[in-house]
Amino acid sequence: MALRRVFESEDFGPIIHRFFTNTLFDSTFTLLGIVVGANVNLKVVMITMATSSLALGISAGISVYEAERLESERKIIELERALFMNLKGTRIERKERATTALAALIAFLTPLFSCMVAISPFIFAASGILEVNLAPWFSVRTHLKTI
Repeated sequence: MALRRVFESEDFGPIIHRFFTNTLFDSTFTLLGIVVGANVNLKVVMITMATSSLALGISAGISVYEAERLESERKIIELERALFMNLKGTRIERKERATTALAALIAFLTPLFSCMVAISPFIFAASGILEVNLAPWFSVRTHLKTI
């Protein structure tokens, strides 16, 4: 099924928006907690941010996939009952599966995107472009502006 059809679907936008927003807030405040509670050891801060974001992405991606898969199955069963026909292998079923997969992928990638924003001042500090003591402040400010 063409991805274009999935993106043009009227129920795709709200699903993605809901999961992106929820996951973005979760990852933002997880990362801000790390930044605020961090010492100035840049390597530890950056590794903690990256691993926390990866863990949150995996958790969000799997939970969104399972929730959307179950909801999609329920919707297809209701349609099959109303139409008195099996929808296995139809465009409807393929669209539902593609929407579920894309929602899970976006939920997985959102914390990684969030981490890129929050970690960038620490990368600049490790490179000598930014003073180490300014990195947490820039991280918090930049990250809060993205949400």
